[in-house]
Amino acid sequence: MNRNDLQEKKIYKRFLKVKGYDNQIFKTIEELSELIRALVKYELEKTNANYENLLKEIVDAELMIGQTKYNLNQGGYIKILKQQKLKDLNELLETLEQKTKTSPKEDQNK
Repeated sequence: MNRNDLQEKKIYKRFLKVKGYDNQIFKTIEELSELIRALVKYELEKTNANYENLLKEIVDAELMIGQTKYNLNQGGYIKILKQQKLKDLNELLETLEQKTKTSPKEDQNK
């Protein structure tokens, strides 16, 4: 674990003490809903302002997800689940790539 990770965890721990678990869960929900709105807005109108807002909402959501992970995952189980999901995604990609290589071109144009 690097220095930035340790600093991040210290901040998460302090927020948990100050704000409380339930408050942080609701704040996470709020930030995720703001991210959804920003994604939709950007997809509907790809402006610089919408792009900037989307990036800010991604950061806000990532920070709240980080806090939630810290609060719920003291034993590291999320890392194990994430590695399994990445393995599954990789297998799915390999399957899709294989299908793309073996399918006739006329099927791709349908």
